[in-house]
Amino acid sequence: MGQDNQYEADLKRLAELVSKYTTIPKTRVAAFLEENGASRLFQGSYSLVKTDAQFQKLASLFEFMRLWENLYSGEKNHIINSPQSACDYFVGFYTDKQDREYFSAAFLDISSNVIKTKVIAEGSLNETPVYPREILREALYANANSVVLCHNHPGCTPRLSSSDLEATREIAKRLNAADISLDDHIVVIGGKKVISFAESGIDLGYRNSGFRVNEWDSPRLNHEIYKPQDTCYNYDDELADDDEMEW
Repeated sequence: MGQDNQYEADLKRLAELVSKYTTIPKTRVAAFLEENGASRLFQGSYSLVKTDAQFQKLASLFEFMRLWENLYSGEKNHIINSPQSACDYFVGFYTDKQDREYFSAAFLDISSNVIKTKVIAEGSLNETPVYPREILREALYANANSVVLCHNHPGCTPRLSSSDLEATREIAKRLNAADISLDDHIVVIGGKKVISFAESGIDLGYRNSGFRVNEWDSPRLNHEIYKPQDTCYNYDDELADDDEMEW
């Protein structure tokens, strides 16, 4: 069987399996895959599903795929100890989270092992309301030594907003006051491209001393680092209120 024929056969089989586990009609899935390809299956899910139940089943299917890939390719413990490893980790974590904005945090122990990673808030296509005190509370519950934040830009905007910077500053202050460092803030753009605040030289609080870069860090996956040019922000000492902050 030729390569093209095998590709078509694989798409057909994928359509059958997606239909089997989500109840979405096979013809609809096949037509979507033919037009958009497999990489946009979850991003285009709203045009594919017709019911909330179908959406939840499709989301569960993608979560299964993401977890399996992470566990298959990773070590027993996830370690985030550099901007590169943070980018790699969250690109995988956000594989099935490109339908809207999500704000997440990874909580690390003193050896940079991930204790847990949690989606803190879900938003719309272009903003997510976040309470900085929720990040601090989760970090304290996890007995975390440090935190890595992440949110996504499903609209593929490769630029940080003043809200991104202001909220990061406030979260860093809350964490630092509890002797917890903010190691990095990752922005996943369109699923594969990323911005690392640490790598871009953005202030992450007085406790942040930069990631340790180890010689055995794995190479980056097929995504590229964006270093935004227009991300300057005037960090003053005024504390913000506990009101929610929009990303």
